[in-house]
Amino acid sequence: MPTTFCLIRDCLGLRLRIECQARALRDGSGLWWILCAAGRDGEPVSALRSQGPFHGELQAQRGLQAIIANLQALGYQSSAQPALWSLPLQAELRRLQHQPHSRPWHCPQHL
Repeated sequence: MPTTFCLIRDCLGLRLRIECQARALRDGSGLWWILCAAGRDGEPVSALRSQGPFHGELQAQRGLQAIIANLQALGYQSSAQPALWSLPLQAELRRLQHQPHSRPWHCPQHL
């Protein structure tokens, strides 16, 4: 299954776009996140959301499949258009990489 999806929906004269990716953290922890960017097609991202962490690619893929199925039930259709918002999604993954909650073994120091 691909790890990147683009979904399009025409609504009230606007073409809405959602791009979703399942991506692994680069720290070798085996943790994955689902990242979604949404907005009007052809314009900058208006919303970024993330779900995770997932322990392994299989769990992330299952979560991504559930998100895609829910969006399709709302009228979004899969599109073969190339990803437009890879950079904002990559920046979100970098932000998550540095969040303590993305590393379950992280223990804050007590004073």
